[in-house]
Amino acid sequence: MAASEERLLLLDRRAAALRKARPELEEAINLQEQLIRANLSSARPADAQPFALPREHLIARLHEGVPLLHDQTAHVDLHFAADLFSRLVNVLQQRDDAELRSRLDVLVAAATSGAIDPQRLFSEAFVQHHDHLAEIANESGVDLELLVTIVAQAVAPLLRAYADRLLPMLERVVDEVTWQRGYCPICGGWPLLAELRGVELAEYLRCSGCGAGWRWQRLACPYCSNDDYRSLQTLTIEGEQRVPGVGRRGQPAPRRRGYRARLSAPRRNWLCDRVGGARRRMGRGVGLTTLLESVESNPEALTPVVARQYVRFVGDQPEAVDSGVIGEIRFTIFVDERELVTLMCSPWQLRSLVVGFLYLEGLIESIDDLKMLRVCLEDRLAEVHLAHGFPDVPPRKILTSGCTGGVSFGKYLDQIEQFRVDDDATRVPPGRLYDLLRALYDRSHLYRQSGGVHTSIFVDADGTSPRFVAEDIGRHNTLDKLQGMALLEGVPTRGGLVLASGRISSEMLFKAAIMGVPIVGSRTSPTNLALAVADRLNITVCGYLRQGSMNVYTHPARIQT
Repeated sequence: MAASEERLLLLDRRAAALRKARPELEEAINLQEQLIRANLSSARPADAQPFALPREHLIARLHEGVPLLHDQTAHVDLHFAADLFSRLVNVLQQRDDAELRSRLDVLVAAATSGAIDPQRLFSEAFVQHHDHLAEIANESGVDLELLVTIVAQAVAPLLRAYADRLLPMLERVVDEVTWQRGYCPICGGWPLLAELRGVELAEYLRCSGCGAGWRWQRLACPYCSNDDYRSLQTLTIEGEQRVPGVGRRGQPAPRRRGYRARLSAPRRNWLCDRVGGARRRMGRGVGLTTLLESVESNPEALTPVVARQYVRFVGDQPEAVDSGVIGEIRFTIFVDERELVTLMCSPWQLRSLVVGFLYLEGLIESIDDLKMLRVCLEDRLAEVHLAHGFPDVPPRKILTSGCTGGVSFGKYLDQIEQFRVDDDATRVPPGRLYDLLRALYDRSHLYRQSGGVHTSIFVDADGTSPRFVAEDIGRHNTLDKLQGMALLEGVPTRGGLVLASGRISSEMLFKAAIMGVPIVGSRTSPTNLALAVADRLNITVCGYLRQGSMNVYTHPARIQT
């Protein structure tokens, strides 16, 4: 069956399901079905001719916020667009609406008489120059709203064809640059809606022009960049709170419900009360608890780097400085409505932290064990529901040697041999580790902004560059985040390498063993207990990595020239 036939059958099924679920919207559903059918019934696919876009130019454009199609010699398939434009007009002319038919008659007359230049019309619609489209409508005397609606639908398949070509290029540089704009990285169109994807409910914006989707930060408005969570709202589909919409361009950023309004008021209050209790217990006294709560009440505390004024001395000379310090929060994980643990961590990459922590502590075996994961940054909590219910957690908790007093349930301490890394044929030349150390420095984005943070990278067994990069105030948290990223993206970690900026401790070696990583490296020192664990777990430990030197403390056979 041809792809177009499959899409038409899918359209039939979805339209029928919508009519059954929302019979009061049947007229609107019928119209949308006819318009989509006209789009899918084109005689041939839209033609998107490739153009040269070198890697360095691609990265530069993304850094500067320039959509990839802007100022490019992209081919606009005029015959395709004109044919679809005509068929869309025919669909609308069949409606029993005299006022609409009158507006369509004016549009058809302008198009057939030459009052509208088709090349100019479709070219301006392709680059989404709405001011120029307004000029065309004014010059030809046609209804602007009707013209823009139809011509946008006519060029949409062309934009989607280019998006299909360009999106893989974005994926290849995702480790080097991320798109942090509210408009589309492909065509510059504004988002039509927001989607929550995967068990971690990551938010993606969906372009109204080319249909491309891109990752977006949950606590920010894509139109005005407002990231003050206290004034953010959302528009949701009527009767559906699972998929949030986005606000209107040019109006104040609405309050998004991405974090708060998904919980009913009683449930949210109950969770926040539980979090408050966890924080007070972790505060170790009224004075520290009060101090932590006063710091965390500042919205800036939710950002990875927090603005701070301080005085720098160079010799005897003081200098006032406005810069940033690394953020730190208390973060509580609830599993099946029961408090599991409260961690001190950096306020970012939290979904990966939760998933990795649960896996490395033996509380889940795969991503399939997660029925639901919701992270609420504003309330500093994660809510998890597991397929098999609340796990069997050992009564003891171990305060690890992590910089922020990490917590482990220590399941692995009594059965250390079961985590032993298998003998393998992994052989790594020293030069590759030196190069990866440089990559670790290059990817330490938070460290370059403020210092005070650890970085760890995961590299595939045969990889030459980091697959995942994690940063956190706690070095053990970075390994949890690496494992979480791998699980969320379906990437196996067995046989890979981990390099860390901080000291290698025994709990980090246990985490690496559970990940199946045979080589762990660091720019600093391992502890004696870590080396004893590494001997037992068959892990190669490389310390004091520098550009051109390192110490190999255990199982050196894996490091070969």
